[in-house]
Amino acid sequence: MIKYIAVDLGGVYFKWSFDSVMKRLAKETNRDEKAIRKAWLNKRKELYSGRMSREEYTREFSRAIGRKVRPRLLQRVEFEENKPNKPLVSLLKRLRRNYRLCVISNISENLYRMDREFHLSKMFEFLLGSIDAGEVKPNRKFWTALLKRAKCKPNEILIIDDNPRIIAAARKTGFAAIQYKNTHHLKRELKLWGVY
Repeated sequence: MIKYIAVDLGGVYFKWSFDSVMKRLAKETNRDEKAIRKAWLNKRKELYSGRMSREEYTREFSRAIGRKVRPRLLQRVEFEENKPNKPLVSLLKRLRRNYRLCVISNISENLYRMDREFHLSKMFEFLLGSIDAGEVKPNRKFWTALLKRAKCKPNEILIIDDNPRIIAAARKTGFAAIQYKNTHHLKRELKLWGVY
């Protein structure tokens, strides 16, 4: 029986476009978008898991694109791309009547800034970021941190994420899991799980 619904932020709770972020950074740094993508993805796991500071990551990013960039630029562009997914937020408010909700995210320190800006703590019982777990989704260490915080078994938690690799890993670990495509699709999937 499902007790918790764990929701990803980027691409699920927030409409967030990787392509849009890359285009904006390419424009603001006057660099090639392909170079921006490569620099952005390099060391991202280390940043999200807390093994690398924002300043260290920015130095690596700057070195990779051949231009000094301030940490605030990267944070600002990433943060400004997050727009609440209103149909999903409405659905979650209904689900909250019968289920406990939590956030699971590979976002690092911006998670708490998002909480302040969008009042996530009012909607969700807890926020679990990769920086708190010490590892990114779909690493087992992340799932262990989720189970500890929720005080549940894997089959009592329904994971909603847009990344198919994360969904596959969650299912392999024993979680119920739905790949988010859009809110209409999610409602159909939730009905199959007997949750909606």
